[in-house]
Amino acid sequence: MRKRILLILLLMLIAVSLISCQSFEEKKQLTLDKQTAVGFLIKSLAEKLRTLNDAHVKLGVKAIEYSTVLREEKPDDVKAAMKNTKAKINLFALQKALAYKTIVNDEYLRTYDAYQELMGASKQLELDMIMLTSFDETNFDRLLDKLEDILENVQPMAHELVIGDENIILPDLDSVWKEYVANYNAPSKH
Repeated sequence: MRKRILLILLLMLIAVSLISCQSFEEKKQLTLDKQTAVGFLIKSLAEKLRTLNDAHVKLGVKAIEYSTVLREEKPDDVKAAMKNTKAKINLFALQKALAYKTIVNDEYLRTYDAYQELMGASKQLELDMIMLTSFDETNFDRLLDKLEDILENVQPMAHELVIGDENIILPDLDSVWKEYVANYNAPSKH
């Protein structure tokens, strides 16, 4: 939470300084400030990607665990599983694990895209600094405006993923059953 507040304050400070920038030297400093902010966001998103990847792996392990218990209980279908307390508990847990896994995967993909955008913004800032130290300020205002747009679009992705039950779309039990349990109950043909 503290990082989020500091990041928001830093970005607000940069945005205010963009509006009030008058001199070319101020624009150079603003670019340096943006490089710092982008670097911070890149680190935040990299950490978020690691966290999401870990969660995805853990949820996959749990899904396997729950489907294994279901197969060991050997109910014939969802209706039979609902009559067996152990099977029922594991079927619902499997359903939720799969829903969470989908949410985490979707968030990972969005975060990865934001991370790539920031990597591109970082490269653009490097080029801006080369230009600032080599040329006059004629076209620099246009570049700063474009970078500001990128930062505004990507910054919200640095926040932590918060999952509430109201955001979960659970797969229906019959499809969970067919995909993760029924295929394993078939007798062996050896």
